[in-house]
Amino acid sequence: MPSPEHFREHLLFLPDATRPRLFLWGEGVEGGVLGASGQAERVRCLTPAGRFEAVSGVSLGLLDALPRLAAYTAPQLERSSPSVAVWSLAGQFALDLVARGRIGPRILTRQARTE
Repeated sequence: MPSPEHFREHLLFLPDATRPRLFLWGEGVEGGVLGASGQAERVRCLTPAGRFEAVSGVSLGLLDALPRLAAYTAPQLERSSPSVAVWSLAGQFALDLVARGRIGPRILTRQARTE
């Protein structure tokens, strides 16, 4: 398996109570499939060098990112970083459960918090 420095992009979930989102950062993410529709942002992340640093990237709304992530094919997953691949597979799994009627997603707002 390649080292973490090999991968150009990294994707993580930011569980902000007021604006939960995915954050994509790394080399050239703005022009990629995921990053094209995101908003520029700087976030402190644990880098492949093992340090917490403020990095530039793009924030992606969960509902905007889900269709793009779920559309990844097996060859695309093989070329993707582990963080992008795992979020893609999680999105595909969640959509499969919804399609089969195994879960019914709901969005609730409680005390200025979205669940």
